[in-house]
Amino acid sequence: MTELTTDESVGFLRAQGFGRLAMILADEPHIVPVNYVHRAAASGPGIVYIRSAPGDKLFAAATNRSVAFQVDRVTDADAVSVIVRGSARIVEDRAEIALVDALSLDPWVTTYKAEIIAIDLVEATGRLFDFAADRQDPPAEPA
Repeated sequence: MTELTTDESVGFLRAQGFGRLAMILADEPHIVPVNYVHRAAASGPGIVYIRSAPGDKLFAAATNRSVAFQVDRVTDADAVSVIVRGSARIVEDRAEIALVDALSLDPWVTTYKAEIIAIDLVEATGRLFDFAADRQDPPAEPA
């Protein structure tokens, strides 16, 4: 297993388009699959944008701003997992909405999703699992 640097973690996040948003609702953890886009920021790991219809994601962004977000990839040879943490907010600024529209953040389903949630990232960590290199044989049985 190899720990990814912050830059490597953000690069992997930027290259994907599907992840999981983790949030607390009514004092219970919830995880929802979402498509997203990532945008670099002047400082920190950047911003993740998600479109949403009214519901749990939007409620969480409005009431409990601390969230986590995970993206991963698994192949026959390896796996990568990146987790970012940040503060969620509902995007209301017209200039920022236009910027997100230019990033082509389109819902994968036909449900109309007019709202945009931004996650201002504060931390990005990741791991690479090389299945061949990370494999360890079990210890030998004592004689």
